Amino acid sequence: MRNIRKEKTEKFAVKGLAYCILTLLALALIISISSCKKESTCNCGIVQDDAIEYDATGNTYYTLTVKSDCSGNNKKVYVDYSSWLNTPVGANTCINGVGDWMPQNPVTEVEHVVNKQL
Repeated sequence: MRNIRKEKTEKFAVKGLAYCILTLLALALIISISSCKKESTCNCGIVQDDAIEYDATGNTYYTLTVKSDCSGNNKKVYVDYSSWLNTPVGANTCINGVGDWMPQNPVTEVEHVVNKQL
């Protein structure tokens, strides 16, 4: 009788420990998933190129071409001289005020053909 009771107690203890471990693992998984945040904008990346451009009147424009970390798209942005000088090619940078350059889904279907001539 005593052995049977001991065996049942051990089975319940092992079962309870298994449930406790599973609960802790599930809780850890839920916390790790819920703590992940998606970027709301995609404006950071690696500087691919820097250039100086001039317009027809001789004004100078400083540009950086940045490859987005989250989309892989390149975006050319105009910056002031200080930003251009202090951001070397290969550096990771975030550009504020230019919006986001995530890829946009192209329109692949057209309801009405506008020009039927080839």
